[in-house]
Amino acid sequence: MPNDWLKIQNKKNDAETGEVFLYGVITDEKWFDEDVTPSWFKDQVAKLKNMKNINLYINSPGGGVFAGMTIYNIINRLTADVTAYIDGLAASIASVVAMAADKIIMPKNALMMIHNPVGIAMGYADDLRKEADLLDRVKISIMSTYKDRTKKEEKKISDMMDAETWMTGEEAVKNGFADVLEDKKNITACLTDKKLVINGLEVDLDKFKTFPKDRFSVAPVNLGYTRLRDARKKYLSL
Repeated sequence: MPNDWLKIQNKKNDAETGEVFLYGVITDEKWFDEDVTPSWFKDQVAKLKNMKNINLYINSPGGGVFAGMTIYNIINRLTADVTAYIDGLAASIASVVAMAADKIIMPKNALMMIHNPVGIAMGYADDLRKEADLLDRVKISIMSTYKDRTKKEEKKISDMMDAETWMTGEEAVKNGFADVLEDKKNITACLTDKKLVINGLEVDLDKFKTFPKDRFSVAPVNLGYTRLRDARKKYLSL
C-alpha cells in the first residue's frame, strides 16, 4: 500500500539525489499508516544507497525516544550528504532526527520544539526511582546530540528543554538548531477541537504545555495552549 507519510523516491531530473519524506509519528511499532518505525525507515532508505545526496523532509510531532534515536543513527551513518527540510513541524524527538542531517533548512513559518523526555511508571517506590533515573539518562543523551549541533553549553540546552522551547525558523537558526533560513513556504494549517493539522499531519495540542499561540499563523481562531495531561503513552516519548 502506498505510504504518503514516509515516502522514498529519486528526485526528478536528478539521478544523484534521493528524497525522504518523514511526515508522521515516530514509533517502535506501526499502528497507523502515518507511523514511522526504525525498521521500515532503514529498509526504505537502503533503496537510496547509491545516492550522493539525500533530501529529508520532516513534518512530525515526535514520538518514541528510542525509535527516534535509532532513526537518527541510521541517518548519521549514511554516506550521502543529507539536507533536512522542516516542512511545518519538527517537534520533540523529530527535532533530534533532524540533527543527524549535514544541513538543516527551515522556512520562517515552520516550528521546531525541544523538551524533556516523558515516561509513565507504575509500581513500588524503587520502580519509580528507576524510571526517574532512566529519564535523566535519556535527557543527557538528547542534550549531547543538541550540544554537538549547536555548540551551546549543556546548562543552556537543559534550560531550554525544561521550558519546552518552541522556535520559529529564524529562532532555530539563531540558536544553532538549523543552518539556513528559507522564505515562508505555503504551510496549510487549521485548528479544530484542540487538534492542530499542519500539512495534513494531525497534532494533539494536549501533549504540549506551552504551544506558542502567537508564533504560528493558522485560521483566525484563538489557539491557546493546554497543560500536559497526566495520562501518557506507555513508553518514553518526546
